[in-house]
Amino acid sequence: MRRRVLIISIAIIFLFLSTATAYADHNFSFSIYRKGTTHKDVKVIQDALKSEGLLNISETTYYYGNLTKGAVTNFQKRYGLLVDGIAGNETITKMRDLALFENHVSDITFSRSIYKKGITHSDVSLIQKALKKAGTFNFYKTTNYYGYITENAVESFQRKYGLMVDGIVGKNTIKKMRSLGLLENMNTTSRSSSRRYGEYLDWWEEVRYKIVNVNDIVKVKDLVTGIFFNIKVTGGTNHADVEPLTLSDAKKIKKIWNGYSWARRAVVVYTNERAIAASMNGMPHAGLEDEPARKWVSDRSGGFGDGINYDTVKGNGFNGHLCMHFKNSRTHGTNRVDESHQAAVKRAAGLR
Repeated sequence: MRRRVLIISIAIIFLFLSTATAYADHNFSFSIYRKGTTHKDVKVIQDALKSEGLLNISETTYYYGNLTKGAVTNFQKRYGLLVDGIAGNETITKMRDLALFENHVSDITFSRSIYKKGITHSDVSLIQKALKKAGTFNFYKTTNYYGYITENAVESFQRKYGLMVDGIVGKNTIKKMRSLGLLENMNTTSRSSSRRYGEYLDWWEEVRYKIVNVNDIVKVKDLVTGIFFNIKVTGGTNHADVEPLTLSDAKKIKKIWNGYSWARRAVVVYTNERAIAASMNGMPHAGLEDEPARKWVSDRSGGFGDGINYDTVKGNGFNGHLCMHFKNSRTHGTNRVDESHQAAVKRAAGLR
């Protein structure tokens, strides 16, 4: 009898430890984290909350205070979890399912010794992020291009910290960024790109003109097949009008929808270090590939008849555009909320 009790006790302890530590790409030391906790794991939780857009602090810390509790509470509300402001098994498991802990690294390694105006390189976006933290880079998004905006931001940074002012990011500038902790918790690949589900963000308040803009080129993943493709945002007010970027992207879209179809599918949009829940149809409409964009044409695709040619991206073998919806977005023709699109958006957010 005692032996059986001992075995059961060991099994329970093993289960507890497994629950406390077995999370993708990060081993947690405790089973729960609450207000008042001070531990390095809190920083990981805060990073996850920041990537969800729920924690608005400039630098993450080891302390679980009111701001962290509030952010955890909002995270729990967003995903239908028990709302208690405590990061326990259910909350951390949901973060794991959303891949919020993947690629958590402490610093980065640069591949060049200097960066200056005219360079296009993935490291440039990391430099821009560091400059954003320092308060000298104020452009609305980061890019891989080192232009005059980046050069001016570097000069301001160098001037601010008493470095030689030349607008070039070299050894001393990078060293100063490291010493200030500006390069910590950055990834050479976006953490958002590994997320299975997207953030459930409102089109009107959080997405339109803030994260997704006309002329943006974004990566999209079909939730069911896992196939990625690239699109360009070409217009839209009530929702986003999008077009495949290349012929290859158009073929992927046709493969996902098994031809052309008005069926709504759950997709995740990856842009500006964010992953956003969305819905798309697979029917090219209201445009002609071989006619000039934004001109009056006849017999537009999808049975849309005569009208403005809403086919902007040429050479992709695609006549017209597709509709991309987000939370609370509306149709253009009837100005109504499309329930099928909204259901797909929720699936893309992991809510259904």
